[in-house]
Amino acid sequence: MFDCHHNHLRCHGNHLEGILVVEVGIEGGKPLDPGWDLLSGTGGDPVTVVRLDGHIGLQRLLQVSAIADALVIPDRFEEFGHQRGQTIALIMPPSRSAAQGQHAQQWGQGLHTPRTPDSDARFNVRLDAQVALITGCRRGIGRAMAEALAEAGADIIGLSASMETDGGAVGASIRRHGRRFWGYRCDLGSRSAVDQTLNSLMAEHPSIDVLVNNAGIVERAPAEEHGDDLWDQVLEVNLSACFRISRRIGASMLERGRGSIISTASVLSHQGGLHVASYAASKAGLANLTRSLANEWAGRGVRVNAIAPGYIETDMTDVLRTDPIRHRQILERVPAGRFGSPDDLRGPVVFLASEASRYMHGETLVVDGGWMGR
Repeated sequence: MFDCHHNHLRCHGNHLEGILVVEVGIEGGKPLDPGWDLLSGTGGDPVTVVRLDGHIGLQRLLQVSAIADALVIPDRFEEFGHQRGQTIALIMPPSRSAAQGQHAQQWGQGLHTPRTPDSDARFNVRLDAQVALITGCRRGIGRAMAEALAEAGADIIGLSASMETDGGAVGASIRRHGRRFWGYRCDLGSRSAVDQTLNSLMAEHPSIDVLVNNAGIVERAPAEEHGDDLWDQVLEVNLSACFRISRRIGASMLERGRGSIISTASVLSHQGGLHVASYAASKAGLANLTRSLANEWAGRGVRVNAIAPGYIETDMTDVLRTDPIRHRQILERVPAGRFGSPDDLRGPVVFLASEASRYMHGETLVVDGGWMGR
C-alpha cells in the first residue's frame, strides 16, 4: 500500500536516524486518517526512524505521528501491528524540538511513558482501523454498540452464547458499514469455555483496541427464594467473566501501552432494585471492578470505564414494560418520560472507546433519562 525508499540511514542502538527519500502511493483503500497529508515532507527532510520492538496498533501509531508532519509505513499496512521489528519513519522538520523526537522514539519502542496531549490535539471520536471485541452483541444494547463502533471505523469481534460465525443479522449490519465482523460462540457461564474461546480469539486477533463487556443476564426472585444456583450463574456471567476477559485482553493492551475497556453496568450499580439481588450485586461489583482496574492501568495507557444504562427497551425489561403498574411507576420517575432505546447508548460507547475520553478513568457514565436524579 505504501512504497518508500531509504538512503543515508545510520543505526543508533535500537532506532535509526538519517535522511529518508520517500515516495508514497496509495493503492486503493483510504489514508490513515482524513486529516493526514501523507505527501507532505517528502524529498529529503530530516527524519526520525523508529524500529518497533513489539506489536503496535494504528491508533497508537497515530499518537506517535501526532508530533510529526508525516508518517510512512513500509510494505503492507494490513500486516502492520502483527509483526515484530517493523520500521516506521516520522518526518521531523528542523523546527521540531529534539525532545519531541525522543518522545516519538520512546513510544515506538513500546515504553509506557505517560504522554501529556498536545494543546492543539484534535477532538477525535474516530476508531478507524481499530478492532473492538463486544460480548453479548446479537441484539439490544450490544448490537447498537457494535453498530456504533463500526460506524466510527472499527472492525468488530462479537462473542455470545448463540453467536453465529458470520454474526447473523448484526454481522450483516456491520458489513453494510464497510467494516469486518468475526463471530465467536461462547458460554460465558463456563470458565473453561471462556478460556478456550479467548485462546482461539487471541491467536487470530492479537491486537484488540477496544473491549466492551456487555453480556449480562438477570434472574428474578424474592431474595428469600433466590437460590444459590441462580446467584452463582448471574455472578459468573455478569461479574466473573467480565473480570477474566478484561484480565486477558487488558494484559495484551498493557503490552502495547494503549486500549479502552468499557463494561455495561446499570443504575442498579447504585441501587438495590426489587427481586434482583444477584443482578444488583453483580452490577455494583462491576462498577467497583471498573474503578479498581482503572487505578492499576490508567498510568500504563489503558482506560477502563463503564456505562450504566437506566430502563432500556430490551428483552430484559419486557417483564416490566408489560406490567401496567410497574411500567407506570417507572415512567413517573423518569424525567425524560420514556424508556430508553438501545440507540441511546451509541454515543456514550463511541465516546468512551475513542480518544475523546482520554482523561476518563474509572468512571461509570449513567445514561438513564434522569432516573438517578430523582
